[in-house]
Amino acid sequence: MLSFLYFFFMLIAFSSLLFYNGVTFNMLEGIFFNVGFILWWNQKIFFFFALSITMSIIMFSLYYMRQEEHLSFTSFLFIFFTFMIILVSSSNLFFTFLGWEGVGIMSFLLIGTFSSRDHAIFSSKKAIFYNRLGDFFFFILILQELMSQNMLIKTTSILEGIFSPEEEKKKFFFFLCCCLCIFVKSSQFFFNPWLTSAMEGPTPVSALLHSSTMVVAGVYFFFMFFHVINLSFSTIMFISWVSCFTNFLVSLAAFTHHDCKKIIALSTASQLSFMIFIICLGQSELGFFHLISHGFFKALLFLASGVLIHQNKSSQDLRKSSMTSMWSWYLKSVFFFSSMALMGLPFLGAFFSKHKIILLFLFGTFNSSAVIFYIISLTLTIGYSLRMLMFLFGTKFIWNQSLSSQSDFQKLFLIPLTWLLFLVFLAAWSISDIISNFQEIGVFSSQKFFTYAVLMIGILLMIVTTFMKKGYMLFNFFFISNWNRLMFFFISKSPASISSFFIENAALNFFFKLSSLKSSFLQSASKNSSSSSLLNFFVLIIIMLMAGSIYL
Repeated sequence: MLSFLYFFFMLIAFSSLLFYNGVTFNMLEGIFFNVGFILWWNQKIFFFFALSITMSIIMFSLYYMRQEEHLSFTSFLFIFFTFMIILVSSSNLFFTFLGWEGVGIMSFLLIGTFSSRDHAIFSSKKAIFYNRLGDFFFFILILQELMSQNMLIKTTSILEGIFSPEEEKKKFFFFLCCCLCIFVKSSQFFFNPWLTSAMEGPTPVSALLHSSTMVVAGVYFFFMFFHVINLSFSTIMFISWVSCFTNFLVSLAAFTHHDCKKIIALSTASQLSFMIFIICLGQSELGFFHLISHGFFKALLFLASGVLIHQNKSSQDLRKSSMTSMWSWYLKSVFFFSSMALMGLPFLGAFFSKHKIILLFLFGTFNSSAVIFYIISLTLTIGYSLRMLMFLFGTKFIWNQSLSSQSDFQKLFLIPLTWLLFLVFLAAWSISDIISNFQEIGVFSSQKFFTYAVLMIGILLMIVTTFMKKGYMLFNFFFISNWNRLMFFFISKSPASISSFFIENAALNFFFKLSSLKSSFLQSASKNSSSSSLLNFFVLIIIMLMAGSIYL
């Protein structure tokens, strides 16, 4: 209770900072570097954002964890939050590195400490192993900053002071270190296994790491240092292509899983790639806005999945899920609106950022291959989001008197879910007014068809992969399985374990899995209990699309 009161008063204090202009506090000035903190508009918004989600996770953990685990978890959470504040508000790379390193260590403890499973402990080791690679290249950037006696966050003179025109190799290595820091921390291609492994921890830990803190550190680093990285056009092109490729692959991979937490984790990697691509287009404020709105609906998705897992005795398989609480209707509503926000439907968080990028594609001059990659990725996002919703809306309702007559203490999950649901709607409007250069979104009627065509194709993919067994088998065979095992390699131990023997075993396992596919969930679900939910589901989508047409 004391920890909750602490975060509540911290939320009020940091919210008051939103009414002040950006300032910088220099606490200690030295020969080599200055010690201080920055409170610009983006830091203030991020403080409110991180505090809101942290408070929600603390209250949800009262419902999800035992009391003795909750005390330790709250302590770790407080330390984690402190390091995150240091990371986003430091005025130089040295103290940013302290927050960067502290966030990585605390994520290792949070993933592995509160689980008795060996796989969770191994996943925590994998997360810290991959992040050590990013720490190495970050340390090289610190050395460059100390040598130039300038702060990269404020100036670009480090490039003029160290790299003369004939020192192209040093300049290339500098930008390479920046790229690798972004790729490792934001789980881009080749450095992605740790992100899906991080969801092996308890659901409150997954909600924290995948929404507002750990995984967005790389995107926030890119946002703060974009004025430096933007000086190299080739670096921006390289980052944008890697983000395109990552977004496409993880969106495909999300269709292969029935584990609700793994699907949400893969959607996190997809959205991180989308944020990086937005910043590469020069829309850094729009990318930061998408980071904030994504954090709210992704935390809401994880907490709602935590309630579902808790009611199904730790089962994460969507095909075997069932509703055992009288609040199942509310849980389905939370899943619906958070998934609609992920898809970018009108009046929800991601609608503004995704719609703006589609307009840039339509009226701008961009590489056609990159545009095709991202349009396909947006379509796949709609497809696997609807597929997850169809599984949830087709679940059985099993009346359980012991669970339905829960105490008020066991109904605490309603408070954080309601608070985050409110923030999902609020973020779409309030943050767009705070960002200074956010432009009014509008589109000619002749271009409305393009946006809805993407949605319709996503719905068609959902129908093929959910209702048609043969369609799912063909989609899995031609588009997903080979990418998932040969290119994307969600490996079990480390990149060094990839070999011809591993590939052969993966191919054999694929064919065994293909031959033993079970029937669709409709054969096992109660058709009478799910038909009305499915009807309401489609009616709400139609209403939102009609409202979006009026708005546009």
